[in-house]
Amino acid sequence: YPDKASSQPKQNPTYQWYETYNGTKSEFSTAIAPLNNHQFNQAGTYTYELTVTNGNAQCEATSNSVTVEVAPIPQFSVNATPNKICLGEPDGTKLQITMATSLAESVTETKWTLNDSPVTGTMTQEVAGSNTIYSLPVHPSTAGNLTYTAHVTAVCTDTKSVQVQVDEAPTTGIQDYNVCKDGTVMLM
Repeated sequence: YPDKASSQPKQNPTYQWYETYNGTKSEFSTAIAPLNNHQFNQAGTYTYELTVTNGNAQCEATSNSVTVEVAPIPQFSVNATPNKICLGEPDGTKLQITMATSLAESVTETKWTLNDSPVTGTMTQEVAGSNTIYSLPVHPSTAGNLTYTAHVTAVCTDTKSVQVQVDEAPTTGIQDYNVCKDGTVMLM
């Protein structure tokens, strides 16, 4: 007697991925494992299972569930006061950069760069509600734009930048004159 199982045409297995998010399980994908480049648009806990059915739909196997924890990206903004300064500001001039975040309690690290290099000099910070105010030293040596960038980590890291415009200091052109009594001079 011929074996009935061997007389059936062999069919390719099928794959079904299931995703559970916020307690709702749904069919996710029919791609063959592995799933590459899956992008998560919401923070939270995701659980995945894979069910493989043989081509004759007689047998199936379900994987153990895999959990993926997706951490939120820090949400924050930065602004500078003043956002325009003059070249040759006196030593001790401070630029205040305010960072507003809804994750202040979970921020584990904040690094500042100036034009892609670490900020040097004494920097202070003060927390005021959901804002952190950083006072940074300003010593521009040329006119142009200074780009201050905050690198904020709360499990995940994000960056935001603020530009400060540095203008040439105006000159007066006034000079000393020697004149005789009752003489005149034009000051410009």
